[in-house]
Amino acid sequence: MSNNPIETLDARSLTNIRLLTVSEVAEYLSVSRSFVYKLINHEYLPAVQIGSAIRVVPEDLHAFIAEQRTTAGEGLGLQ
Repeated sequence: MSNNPIETLDARSLTNIRLLTVSEVAEYLSVSRSFVYKLINHEYLPAVQIGSAIRVVPEDLHAFIAEQRTTAGEGLGLQ
């Protein structure tokens, strides 16, 4: 079984997904857009590229947050 939420969705479920912009993720996390891009580029936060647009699946953002809670204190090593 895959952990990727997209792989487990059927076509009907996809109509209910609203992908988040980098700006929305930054606002939600109270960080800068450039920091969100770092998270994506370092593959800490999965993202979807549609043309030149970068989007984040809400479930991936929630999984990222949950993962950070379990490893608090270790940090991402991003600066």
